Amino acid sequence: MDPVVAAIDPGTRRVGYCIVNGAGRAIELGVIAPKSRGLPERLREIQDGLDRLFARFRPSEVAVETPYVGRNAAAALTLAGGRALAMVSAARIGAKVFEYTAPEAKRSVTGTGAAGKTSVRRMVQLLLGLTAPPPEDAADAAALAICHQGRRR
Repeated sequence: MDPVVAAIDPGTRRVGYCIVNGAGRAIELGVIAPKSRGLPERLREIQDGLDRLFARFRPSEVAVETPYVGRNAAAALTLAGGRALAMVSAARIGAKVFEYTAPEAKRSVTGTGAAGKTSVRRMVQLLLGLTAPPPEDAADAAALAICHQGRRR
């Protein structure tokens, strides 16, 4: 039986997630959006949200976006903080972690690693049979899930 997979688009302001069952169907996707203003409090809220999500779905595999350090090192550092939270939550339940870059995830759903947010949202909607495009962060997580499912086969 194929494992339940959680895909996480990390951040410190919003964290997108997508839970996929063994057949590759999305069970749930959404966004964890902390209400706190300060970074330590937001990180705690994100960690709590991820822990609750993982306790509910018990994924055995977690796909996480790995930061690309291009021209914006500050953005990569911010992403790394959210990424670490996802890895800690995965470790707490014994899930195996897989990492993919944003271009890899985009390529898996659009055919190009340079696709824009609108293209990713639309393709995720079509591939998952959703009635409307998901929020950006959830769509990015869904693209990671689709990428991971494709790599596993």
